Amino acid sequence: MAAQTSIHGLAQTYADAVSAFLTPASTQRSLSIRPYSEVAADARRLLALGDEFTDAAAARVEFGSHEERVGAQLQLIAKSLTDLAISQHLLDAAEDERHGVSAQVAGLSRSAALFEVDAYLQVVRSAALPRPHHLSIQRSTVADPQSGRAELLETVSQTLASVIDQSAMHGQAAFRGLISIGLFNLAKASAIVSSDLADFLGYGAQMSNLYELVNQYVGRAHETILALLGRELSRIAVDRAMAFFETLRDGSLLGDLLERLYETQRTRQDIEAMITDSHADPDALARVTDQIAKLGADFDDIMEFVGKLISGLKYVGMIPAVTMPQAQLVMAASHAVLFTYIVLAGADFADSQRIKMLNRVPGVRDLVTSALYSKG
Repeated sequence: MAAQTSIHGLAQTYADAVSAFLTPASTQRSLSIRPYSEVAADARRLLALGDEFTDAAAARVEFGSHEERVGAQLQLIAKSLTDLAISQHLLDAAEDERHGVSAQVAGLSRSAALFEVDAYLQVVRSAALPRPHHLSIQRSTVADPQSGRAELLETVSQTLASVIDQSAMHGQAAFRGLISIGLFNLAKASAIVSSDLADFLGYGAQMSNLYELVNQYVGRAHETILALLGRELSRIAVDRAMAFFETLRDGSLLGDLLERLYETQRTRQDIEAMITDSHADPDALARVTDQIAKLGADFDDIMEFVGKLISGLKYVGMIPAVTMPQAQLVMAASHAVLFTYIVLAGADFADSQRIKMLNRVPGVRDLVTSALYSKG
C-alpha cells in the first residue's frame, strides 16, 4: 500500500508541477512578467520530476497488478504527450526570446491548439480515461447456462475482433508515419532505439537554453515511449520488425496479417469448445463475460490514447531543422517503437499463442480458462 500511495503522490506532484509551469502567474489585470531564464530553470527542474514519474510508471507496467499495468501504460502515453506539449511551449518561448518579444511565458494559445494538456494530466493523476465503464460494467444476472454460454461466446468474439480492428487501425497510422518520413530512415531509427538518444540529438546553430530544452523534452517523450516496452525489448522487437516493415509495404494489409499472427480464429474455436463443455453456473458465466468486456474496454482506451500520441508526434516534424537537425530520425524511431508496441499489446490482450513478448495481462483465453476450470 505504501508503494501505491507513493506512486499516486508522485503522479499528483508531477501533474501539479506541469500545470503550474504551463499556467502563467497572474495579477488582477495582466500576466506577471516571467524572465526567460526563469522559464528555462523551471523546465530543467521539471525534467527531473518527470524522469522520476516515468521510472515509477515503467516499474508498475512491469511489476504491477493487471489493473495497475493497464493504468500505467495510459500514464506513460499521457506523459509522452505532455513532454511534447512542454517542448512546443518552450519552442514558442524560445522563438519569442529570439525575436525580442517581452519576457513572459508565451505561446499558450498556439500550444493548446495541438495538445490537450489538461486531459493528459487527468490521466496521469487517475491512471484511467474518464469513461463510465471504468467505474463498473453493470449487467443483469443470466437466468440459464445456455444463455450465459451464448453471451460469453459472443463477447469473446466481439473482443477479439475489436483487438484486431484497433491494432490494425492504429498500427496503420504508425506505419503511415514511417512511410511519410521515409523507410530509408528505419535502419537509423533502429540504431536510435538501441542507443542513447542524446548521441543523436543535435542543437544546431541556435544554442540558447530554451532551444536546448526543446530538444530535451522531445527526447524525454521518446524515452517515455520506450518505457512502454522497456529499452531491451524495444531493441529486440524493433529489430525484428524491420523485416516486417519491408514485407508489409501496404498498411491496409495489417489487419489480415495480425489476424494470422494472433490466431484469433483458433482462439475462438478453442474457447467455444471450452464453453460448450463447461458446467459453470450462470453467475460464473456472467462474471467472466464482464471481465472480458472490461478487458476489451481497457485495450480500446490504450489504443485511443496511442492514436493521440501518433498524431502528437507530428509536432516533432514541425521543429525547425536548425533547432533539431535529427527530428526526422527521432520521429521514425518513435513511430517504429509505437508500431511494435501496438502489435505486441494486441497479442497480449488477444492471448496469441505465437507472440508472448509482453504477457502483462490475462487475455481472453486466460480469463475463460481460469473462470471455467480453476475450481474444477
